[in-house]
Amino acid sequence: MRAHQWISVAAFAAFAGLNVGTAPAFAEWPERQITIVAHFAPGGSNDLLARLIAAELGPATGQPVIVENRPGANGNIGLAAVARANPDGYTLVVASGVVLINPAIRKAGYDPIKDFEPVVYLGASPNVILTSPKSGLNTVQAKYR
Repeated sequence: MRAHQWISVAAFAAFAGLNVGTAPAFAEWPERQITIVAHFAPGGSNDLLARLIAAELGPATGQPVIVENRPGANGNIGLAAVARANPDGYTLVVASGVVLINPAIRKAGYDPIKDFEPVVYLGASPNVILTSPKSGLNTVQAKYR
């Protein structure tokens, strides 16, 4: 099985398990279309993950699941749109770490604690700092010498 298939299976399992043993208030969910917002441009990992989830969640729930790309402002446009959406569980976002970082450095248009409820942890992606080998820097500490 390829890596993207494992992600898809894991995401499906996470969402399929969402309704098992939940409160009766969610017994009727979903009754209509579900929207998953990818808060970055199409083609990136955020978009890919949203589309893999949508491909499995639609057949599992019997409802259409669409992916809506809302890029811009380092993810803030899509995140703010989801924060303003009706809190009925029909608008989801595949959020990256910027959901917490952006409000710490600028006005984001949402409160990451009050406006969102985590549903499932989908995974992590590594981050690296790179520079030209000609710079002479090979550690972060080297900059401060």
